[in-house]
Amino acid sequence: MHVNIPFTHKVAVCLDTKHIVIEERATPTPRGSEVLLQIEAADICATDLHLVRRSIPYLQRKVNVYGHEGTGRIVAVGPEVNATQWKIGSRVAHRWIDDVCTECEMCQGDNEQLCDSRKLSGKDVEGCWGGTASG
Repeated sequence: MHVNIPFTHKVAVCLDTKHIVIEERATPTPRGSEVLLQIEAADICATDLHLVRRSIPYLQRKVNVYGHEGTGRIVAVGPEVNATQWKIGSRVAHRWIDDVCTECEMCQGDNEQLCDSRKLSGKDVEGCWGGTASG
């Protein structure tokens, strides 16, 4: 299956607690084991509200495109992706944990959500409040 991927896509950028603007940004190219999703649905959950409000000290954001819960279709894959497992056109959920170390006790014990090195979508890397997301 071939999908035409636009050079740019729209994202919802949170400027502050009262202002969100729509920006046009370059569409990323998946690297390594990343996949690129065309986001079809994303929600606003309590974590997103905490990020916007900066109300929890450990949730201090590094990006301004939130959204760590969403669904979409795979439109491109990186060169290290297992093409039999991850197929272009497949509908998938956008994972809220973008990256973990895989080496610590928490990761080794199937508790990646507690990894001290974890990167969260919408907090540490741009989330799915946009047309595309990679991870």
